[in-house]
Amino acid sequence: MNGLRLGTPELVRRGMSACDMAELAGLIVEGLDPDVEPETVAPRVAHWRTRFTGVHYTADQP
Repeated sequence: MNGLRLGTPELVRRGMSACDMAELAGLIVEGLDPDVEPETVAPRVAHWRTRFTGVHYTADQP
């Protein structure tokens, strides 16, 4: 793998901000670590993701 592209517009649209990026980065690093079983990271990612349920900055919302 030569890189990982993240759709930052999609992250913002889901409601994430700069304050959330350090935690997201940590989860990504841990998830990509070959010494870490994905099953140990997945529940924490799922729990973290529950904070972002809305859709922001779309034409159909004020």
